[in-house]
Amino acid sequence: MSDHTILRAADAFWRESNQMKVLNTDLGKQLELANLGARLWRLRPGEASTLHRHFEQEELYVLLEGTGRMRIEDEEPLTLAPLDAIRVAPTAGRQLFNDTEADALWLVVGAPRELANTLEMTDELALELSTALLCAAAALSIDEVNDSLLPAVMGLRAVQAAALQQTGE
Repeated sequence: MSDHTILRAADAFWRESNQMKVLNTDLGKQLELANLGARLWRLRPGEASTLHRHFEQEELYVLLEGTGRMRIEDEEPLTLAPLDAIRVAPTAGRQLFNDTEADALWLVVGAPRELANTLEMTDELALELSTALLCAAAALSIDEVNDSLLPAVMGLRAVQAAALQQTGE
């Protein structure tokens, strides 16, 4: 692997998020970042991201375009201007929203990278989490699996199967 990776803007894969249908591109995945999560989120007028928090991941939000609006816990909503930045502690609940007439483009970077990070589990996150649990289960003895991972793995297998059917894999 090279000591650098370039993702040209024209080559970035954009899609709508599963829950809130917010347009985003996963820079971390496309650039194969090992320890850092990074996404661009384009919130159109009237859209909001998922209210979420993390276990360990600290996040940096940088507003690139538009007027940025953000809720953190029960505080009054914040308003940010282009190139304003805000750090959010891992356990603080946060949500981006756009109650303006124009798009808002955000760069969101976090470390360490985490799999499941929303208060509600999406099919995509459930698929990633269940795959990780199955891989972890393969490394344990059968007694360790029965005691610690089996309940979680069994609960997520149905979600994984449904997600695989939707993606056609």
